[in-house]
Amino acid sequence: MPSLALQSPIGTHDSISYVGHSLLRALAELGHDPGLFPALGTPFDALQPVHLRALARGRQQRLRGPHRVDRLLVWNGYTQAPRILARSREAIVYWDSDTLSDNAARVLRRYDRVWGVSRFVAETIGRSGVASDVLSHGVWPDELHEWSPPPAGPVTFLHLGQVCYRKGTDLLLRAFQAAFAYTQADVKLVIKCWPSHAELAYRWIAEFALGDRRIEVDSQAVPRDQLGAYFQHAHAVVLPSRCEAFGLVGLEALAYGRCLIATDFSGPRDYLADDCIRVPAHAVVPAELYPGSAAECAVADLADALREVAADPDAAVRLGRAARERVLRDWTWLARLRRAGLGGGTDLKAAQRQVTCG
Repeated sequence: MPSLALQSPIGTHDSISYVGHSLLRALAELGHDPGLFPALGTPFDALQPVHLRALARGRQQRLRGPHRVDRLLVWNGYTQAPRILARSREAIVYWDSDTLSDNAARVLRRYDRVWGVSRFVAETIGRSGVASDVLSHGVWPDELHEWSPPPAGPVTFLHLGQVCYRKGTDLLLRAFQAAFAYTQADVKLVIKCWPSHAELAYRWIAEFALGDRRIEVDSQAVPRDQLGAYFQHAHAVVLPSRCEAFGLVGLEALAYGRCLIATDFSGPRDYLADDCIRVPAHAVVPAELYPGSAAECAVADLADALREVAADPDAAVRLGRAARERVLRDWTWLARLRRAGLGGGTDLKAAQRQVTCG
């Protein structure tokens, strides 16, 4: 089989490193025996056995001739140069606006192949004159809890991740105020964010939601493998982002069987379906920290979506459960890599299924 290596931040703490971990694990389970070349600055204190095996494989690959591997996949490729020679150097890219910067385009032209993490990113790259295919993110079924309905109590909405303009946190707070202010609706909004974002969250709650006490901020540092409890306690997860390269939180919400309310724009459009509540993009707005534009939903439309869930939470639960079945069928990491042609010569999971069925 042609040799393959991954250059990437690695780990499970932040989202970029978690994607690197998932790519490496998927390549290994698909039979590639990949080498690993960690991105510069990667901490080694949380490396797992799959990382250590791949590091050893990478050391072996360094000892080969001028082209040490056949294919080198570089995750977050527009920010770093390939660290070893390879016959095919391939960048995997996320980008949070509709316009690629000139510098990023120059970097990507040095690669033999470019992958966007969604159709939105691939199209953005393509407009810069660089051809791009799609290599999507996915989920790991063995990292998910068994499905269960939300516990009794208020109808709970969850906003998980950064508190910022790009994530549309301000839009959600304004919509929550528009939907439920001056009512006795038994609802709750949980803002699960990083500790560094708590101050902004409280300030925006006061500014956009009149300090509504039904809004809770949870800023404690929680390992990624414990975030499932937040999904399980929610009736709906809200992703009102102005732009997402992919939007992994939204896909994970569906994998946990939770109703997803999301802006119908950018990366999430790849996995949104009729088992989601799609809020139309209403206006073109400047992107945050990137050149070009993004898009935002109307506060009134987002408020309507919140009211819909609050009025019939059982229907939201049914939507989420249907979405879980779809995502676990079509949106696992192994399924997405196979779809991109990275199934490998010895697909270990497929072989295990054949043995089990036989």
